[in-house]
Amino acid sequence: MPAFANMTALMEAINEIQRDIPTLRDNALNLAKDKNADMAAVRKAKAAYEDANTRLSMLNEEKERMEDEATFRLRKKPGGAAMSKNEARGLFYQMAFNGGDTTKMPKMAYEQLGLIPADNADQGHGSLLVPETMANELLLAPQVTNPLRELMTVTMVPNLEIPRLGFEQDDDGFLDKDGASAKELALKGDLVGFGNHAYRVRASVSESIIRTTPLNIQSAVDAGLASSAARKELKMIFGEDLAANVKHMSLYQKGADGEYVIAAKEGGDLYTAWCAAFGDLEDEYRERAAGVLRFSDYLKMLRAIAPNANLFDAAPEKVLGMKVKFTERAAMPVVGDFKMLHLNFACAPWYDVEKVHDKGLRRFYLNSLYDIQVKMASAFRLVKVTEGAADAADAE
Repeated sequence: MPAFANMTALMEAINEIQRDIPTLRDNALNLAKDKNADMAAVRKAKAAYEDANTRLSMLNEEKERMEDEATFRLRKKPGGAAMSKNEARGLFYQMAFNGGDTTKMPKMAYEQLGLIPADNADQGHGSLLVPETMANELLLAPQVTNPLRELMTVTMVPNLEIPRLGFEQDDDGFLDKDGASAKELALKGDLVGFGNHAYRVRASVSESIIRTTPLNIQSAVDAGLASSAARKELKMIFGEDLAANVKHMSLYQKGADGEYVIAAKEGGDLYTAWCAAFGDLEDEYRERAAGVLRFSDYLKMLRAIAPNANLFDAAPEKVLGMKVKFTERAAMPVVGDFKMLHLNFACAPWYDVEKVHDKGLRRFYLNSLYDIQVKMASAFRLVKVTEGAADAADAE
């Protein structure tokens, strides 16, 4: 009997191990740097991390084997060459736009999208949900137009509840009892729960595109969804006037006293404030720290660092000492461990289609439920120029 009934079951196993590996790695590293840790515990933690990577490698090899086997079967089918995954996705969109029954797509399209094996009698059973492999790619894959997707944690788990720090040690002396993390844990508790908020993004496609090839449709819809998703996510993460039920998603959230929940570090100029914020992070966060800011602010920092030197050819990571991402939404730069910024989708997506007659457009809506949690506010610092200093700098 095969180890996995289909690609969906295999991907579930791969995703589960991928979620575990960062925690296992952090646990092993934290034990390794603790001089008082028992070496048996260090070796056990290291072995658990290595075993997880070995299992993941084996499962990825099986995934490649199953994909190769599926492609071979497709090429053997009467009628010609195999259908690519992008063509299959485009066909899915095309049928959805034209009111067709997406559960009755060609079998090879379903096999490429990873819903159910093509010769399974239950093909298309259940609903018109987007196939799971396709859903994972649309919702979980990093969006190039949202730079934070490469830094933050992204999952798809119903009713998710996780530890704030993600690791434990028998001796938690590494947490300064008077430090920000200890105080936050005492105030908020060890666990963080994720809620369910409506997530709806759309892609608008012209009628002329709908009548072309599946590849053109796939490209247009995927690009539109990526752009729409990025705008929505960045609006929440950097929002200052969000509704009460979603304001917790923002790095700029303010408390009842009107002050930012995340501590701000000030300096006479952006670079000085940036260094102060970076230096103020606790050790656990500083090791994985990254920074997010507007590109125009980065140029101001270059002027402050070396007014007469050309640093434009240098990588921002080399100049600022950490990984750097740019977005115009970051009105105030933020540094910290962005793994502590967690986006979770509570369910697989479903879709709607709308026809806008007077504009000659079709709109594809991707719906889900989501939440964004700043798991530890103490993992971040806001970078703020001392009041009055910014005006003086701009006047020079």
